[in-house]
This record gives sequence, C-alpha cells and structure tokens, in this order.
Amino acid sequence: MKQNDYLSLSRDGKTVVGCRRDYEGVVVIPDGVTEIAEYAFFGCSALTSIEIPDSVTEIGQEAFAGCTSLTSIEIPESVTKIGEEAFYGCTSLTSIVIPDSVTEIYAFSQCTSLTSVDIPDSVVEIGNSAFWGCTSLTSMVIPDSVTVIGIHAFRDCTNLTSIEIPNSVTKIGRYAFSGCTNLSSIEIPNSVTEIGHCAFQGCTSLTSIEIPDSVTIIEVCAFANCTGLYEINVDDNNPSYCSKDGVLYSKDMLRLIAVPGCKASIEIPDSVTKIGNCAFSGCTSLTLMVIPDSVTEIGYSAYSGCTSLTSMVIPDSVTQIDACTFEDCRSLVELHLRHKKPIDLSASFPDLDLSKITLYVPIGTGYAYRHHPFYSKFKEVVIER
Repeated sequence: MKQNDYLSLSRDGKTVVGCRRDYEGVVVIPDGVTEIAEYAFFGCSALTSIEIPDSVTEIGQEAFAGCTSLTSIEIPESVTKIGEEAFYGCTSLTSIVIPDSVTEIYAFSQCTSLTSVDIPDSVVEIGNSAFWGCTSLTSMVIPDSVTVIGIHAFRDCTNLTSIEIPNSVTKIGRYAFSGCTNLSSIEIPNSVTEIGHCAFQGCTSLTSIEIPDSVTIIEVCAFANCTGLYEINVDDNNPSYCSKDGVLYSKDMLRLIAVPGCKASIEIPDSVTKIGNCAFSGCTSLTLMVIPDSVTEIGYSAYSGCTSLTSMVIPDSVTQIDACTFEDCRSLVELHLRHKKPIDLSASFPDLDLSKITLYVPIGTGYAYRHHPFYSKFKEVVIER
C-alpha cells in the first residue's frame, strides 16, 4: 500500500483506499487513480473540498459518507458509477452536477443542505434512498430517460413542493415520496404501471390524486396518512381499479383500498368484502363508522390515526381483524360488536386506554365478554338490544 501525507493508495496506485480522518481542507486525488474505494473518506468531517481527476471511473459505496464539512465537489465525466450512499450525510453539500456518464443514482441521502441537483439524460434509475432526507430540496426535474423511481428515493424531502415525473417512468417504488409533507401536487403519467407500498404515505399537503389507466399495481398503504387529500380519481379505462366519490376500490368493488384523509363520512358499498391495509389511515375527520354485513376482513392499520373516530360498529360477518387496526384512535369511546362469541382483537388496540371505551355486545353474550381476558379491560360491557 502506498501512502502520502493524508491518502492511502493501493499498491498499483490506482485506488484510493483511505484518508486520515483528521485531515482538514482540500483533498487532491492524484492523476492515474481510477477508483475511490468504498468508505475511503468515511467520516472525514473536516474535509471541505475534493478534486477528482478525469482518470477516475468509479466512486465506491459510502466513499464520502459523513463528510459533514464538504461544501462542493465536481464529479468528472469519466465517472460511470457512483456507489450507494456515496455522499450520505454530507450535510454541507449544497449543489451537485451529475455527469452524463452516470446511469443510476443512489448516492445523496441525508444531504440536508442540498438545494440543487442537475440530473443528466443518461440516468435511467433514481435508485433506492437516492435523495432520502434531503430536506432543503424544493423542486426536482426528472429527465425523460428515467424509468424507475426507487425505494425511499425522495422520502422525507419535507420541503419538496413540486416534482415533474416524465412519461418514461414505469415504477414508483416503496416509500418513494413518503413524508414529503409540502408536496402539494403530483401528476402520475400514463407510463406508470406500479405504485409501491407507502409510496405517498404522509404527504399531508396533497389534495388530489389522479390514477391513469396504465396503473395495474397499487401496493398497500400507498396513500396512508395523506390528511389533506380530498379525492382519489381513477381513469374509467383502468382495468384494475376504480373510484367512487373520490374513494379508491378494486375494479370489482370487492376491496376498499384507500379513503382520502379529508373524508368526514363514508357509506361503504355492500359489495365490499375487505377493507384494505391502511384504508382509512389518517382520516382525522371521521367520527362514526358502520361496516356493512358484506365485509369479512379488516386489514392492518385500517383505521390507524382516525383521531376523531368516536364510535365503531363491526358486524359478525367480520372474521379477521389484523393488528394495529385502531392504533391512535384516541377519541374512540364506543365499540359495537355483533359477534355471539368473542373474537381476538388484542392486537388491534396497541396504544389505547381500553378503560375509556364502552363495549356493546348482543343479547346472551354478556358473561362471555365480561369474563374474557381482553374484553374485561373495557370500561363496561353493555347488552345491546
């Protein structure tokens, strides 16, 4: 291994493998180096600037992670690969120009001062965690070369107000825009076929969503906790999904998938057999819920965060209620169960004070409920005639 005053190089001098962690100021990488190895400058918190020669073709995983004083960097056109989280946590980095030799971006999560990113037409994928937590980004233009927006790509970009998704994108990954609390509008192009799990979760400023006919997969909780959402509209020609009164359903109306967070009331159609995961999550204005006899299953976190919900009526047709169903339903004071035998709801109320909730049950079931290890914790059990 070769070493100068502050850099460690591979024996052949072509790879930077490390740097003195206490080095301050500007680093100049020697000509002839082709690779900056993974973790090479990890935690060099006093490093302010770096000069990379055009002999370098690859920057490794987390190569500059934690370089909290790094304010600028120029990546030469010779670089074809930038590793995952290469600039993770470079909290002083304000702008970046990505060369048009790069095809995938995974590198800039938690760059909290980053305000400007120039993405070239060569990029086909904005990869997993690419800009997660870049809280100073306010807008982003994605070139029409991009086909995939990856998992966590823009998660928690809390000041992102607008983003233009080109007609080339086919997949919006899991948690891609989760927690983008200032994102007020987004247009999903008709090239998109898949919207991932929790893709827009917690986008509290979104007011409407239009689903084009191209989308055939919407994973669970895609629009959970979108508390400012008034409507979800689906193109009439979509083969997999439909909407009624701004609520998202499967095309056959058997599954209720997502209710906009601003809905204060809803009458569930009697065709529905399943209330999906996170279906009502974040519906903070909902006060009363009567579930029709057609429903047999209520999914995970279906009513989580319904902070104004005071009363819930569940018919005996419901045989499965998943965990965390009523998490943070802090105003719930009445639960009406129509079941003649107690069903297991012990995982459905993870954080509620059951002693404040009155349970209403059918005639002839009072003894079973009052002596049940879970239901005995309720304020009282009342026979409902």
